[in-house]
Amino acid sequence: MDKRSPFARTLVWQLPTSGAVDVPHTDVAARPPEVWIEALAAVSRDLRCRKYGGPVVNDRLRWQLTFDTDYLVTVGLLDIDTALGWAHRGRLAVDASYATAVAWIASTVQSHLSRIDHVDWPAHGGRTLVLTTVAGLGVWQDHYGEHGIEIGNLCRQGGESEVCSC
Repeated sequence: MDKRSPFARTLVWQLPTSGAVDVPHTDVAARPPEVWIEALAAVSRDLRCRKYGGPVVNDRLRWQLTFDTDYLVTVGLLDIDTALGWAHRGRLAVDASYATAVAWIASTVQSHLSRIDHVDWPAHGGRTLVLTTVAGLGVWQDHYGEHGIEIGNLCRQGGESEVCSC
């Protein structure tokens, strides 16, 4: 990584967990890279199902995505009414691939939900699914490693997984 900062200042976006972006499409400089928008949208879709514990996604939650002057990423979830939430700064560069970004975000959210909110996510049969990489894709896998589904595809109507055993 280049020691010179590509950013003159820290850039911060708040995006709804619906995956929509609140900045004009024509102003590319004002938008986070599509990789990050797509990664947040995939994790948002998965957050809507297979969780056990308190509520996680509602209309008040927003992603906070930050690119700092060290070229590193911070991601968090905030309640826009109370300004409470959490954020995690990782050693992940802004120019990470989609697969790396989505796996890091999913892992970060899973870790924070279990520690802070006492929510098991995603879970099936009383066990938390394990995050792994298969063929360069972030995948939720059952405890036995027998079945998995790509991050972003965990839910379908009714909140069930598209893979019969996950």
